[in-house]
Amino acid sequence: MKTKLIFALSLAIIAISTVISCKKDDSPTLPTLTTTELTEITDTSATTGGSIASNGGSDIISSGVCWSTSENPTITDNITAENAVSGDFISKIKGLKGGVNYYVRAYATNSIGTGYGQSVSLTTIIKNQSLSYGASYADDIYYSLKNGVISTVPRATWDIAFSVYSMSSSIIINESNSITLKAFPNAWTWASTIDTAGFSTWLSLRNSDTSWETGAFNANATGHPNYGWGIYNPVSHNIVNAEGGKLYIIKFADKSCKKVWVEIKYSSLQKYSFRFANLDGSNEHVISNLDVSTSNANFVYYSLQSNTRLDREPDTKTWDLLFTRWEDLDGTTPYIVAGVLQNYIAKGGAPGSIQDLGVKAIEITTSDPSTISYTDGQFSTNINTIGWKWKTQSAGVFSVPTNKYYIVKDKAGRIYQIQFLTFSGGSTGNFSFNIKQL
Repeated sequence: MKTKLIFALSLAIIAISTVISCKKDDSPTLPTLTTTELTEITDTSATTGGSIASNGGSDIISSGVCWSTSENPTITDNITAENAVSGDFISKIKGLKGGVNYYVRAYATNSIGTGYGQSVSLTTIIKNQSLSYGASYADDIYYSLKNGVISTVPRATWDIAFSVYSMSSSIIINESNSITLKAFPNAWTWASTIDTAGFSTWLSLRNSDTSWETGAFNANATGHPNYGWGIYNPVSHNIVNAEGGKLYIIKFADKSCKKVWVEIKYSSLQKYSFRFANLDGSNEHVISNLDVSTSNANFVYYSLQSNTRLDREPDTKTWDLLFTRWEDLDGTTPYIVAGVLQNYIAKGGAPGSIQDLGVKAIEITTSDPSTISYTDGQFSTNINTIGWKWKTQSAGVFSVPTNKYYIVKDKAGRIYQIQFLTFSGGSTGNFSFNIKQL
């Protein structure tokens, strides 16, 4: 009897163990899956996905792919959410940076945790931009580092331009259109005929090539409260130029001249009043209260030759670089160059102030771009930091050095690297460069 009891107990223990063993085998596990190879790789995106082989015995809660610059990304890094519960799924990865190596893994999560596919690597392409000034450098190109070309506009349509900012006195000229500006050195009244004898000996006034804030009409400024074309009034805060003050002579490409009198800028209203005429007073135009307050650009442009206001510049928040021509002042003899100017404006404040809208840049010369390093303090606010010296000319043939790189910080703080590749000159105006976000 005792033997039978022991035998029965043994059978019971075996049965219980078998049940427990079966329950352990049936417990959920992590999902198993694989990562799909990457396709459609661009500078900012790629296509991949995964294939869920098993849910691990528990319903899939979420799935997709995760990625980072580390070898084994997890769902704490960047992810897509596809919510596939079995089989194959496709994921489009966006927001990547050009020329960067990334690692991608498919993931699936159930009640136990998250399972991952194998890690797959990709390197995004570096964007190659092919642009053109047009034959004879006919066009200006407004360019966004993030979005590419914003607009392309004819360059020769304007003569002078007025800063739209209430605390700015800047008035620039279109030097690249063979325009010369000089201050009349003698006493004058508006009604009198202007004698330009000795014009060739008068000082030419030029736009600054490092700042938008100093236009040619400001080049003869002597310091506050004298801003060149006018004097700051501390009571009204207007800039005023009474008759008999500053008179300017502007000479066009066809050698014709006009006299220009900028009378006042109403700073708070953001309006200018000015007049221009032939030297003998004929063909006079009086422009009262030119309103620049509604413009989202940096400047409002004006053609004196056709008496036309031109709103040719896009919203300043949309562009970072201007591919254009200007008069370079770096050497002993100023001359017209083609290149790049930055959209750096400190609206009514010092660099770094709350109104600082600046695009800043660094020029770096190196044969090995992998060694490029920089500090925030190296970024220059000079608008010609990229400038025109990324190309050279010999015997009429242009070449582009391979060791020049430009690090550019946009208004949002994003940082890009630019390397110019080609430049054809004025015959076509074509050029190209690589750009990638760092």
